[in-house]
Amino acid sequence: MLLTGLIRTHAPAAPPPSPRAAATAYADSRLRDPGLTPAAIARALNVSVRTLHRAFADDGETVMAQIRRRRLEGARRELGLPGSPYTVADVAARWQIVDAGHFRRAHRAAYGHSPGRRGAEDT
Repeated sequence: MLLTGLIRTHAPAAPPPSPRAAATAYADSRLRDPGLTPAAIARALNVSVRTLHRAFADDGETVMAQIRRRRLEGARRELGLPGSPYTVADVAARWQIVDAGHFRRAHRAAYGHSPGRRGAEDT
C-alpha cells in the first residue's frame, strides 16, 4: 500500500486542457445561457478576450461561430426527439437563437432543409 501511495503521488499529472478545449467545454455546458459571450467565457477561464480569440484563430472558427453552430446542433437534436412537445419557435428560444425565422434560415444553410417535426406545425 505504501508503494502504491508513493507511485500515485509522484505520477505525472495530466496536462491542463488547452485554452480552446477549456473554452469549448465551458461553452458547451452553458449553451442555453443567454449571457454566454466571449467576454463571459474569458472571465470564467481567467484569460483575456484576445487570448480566447487567439485560441480559436488557428481553426478559422470564431468563438461565437462555434457557439452558434453548437446551439444549432442542439436545437436540431431536440427537434428530432420523438414525442417532443416543442415547436420550432420554442426550440429556437430554448437554444438562444434570435427567432424562429433566423433559426429556419440557419438550419437550411447548415443542413440543406428547413427544420420541422413530424406531426407538428412549424410555428
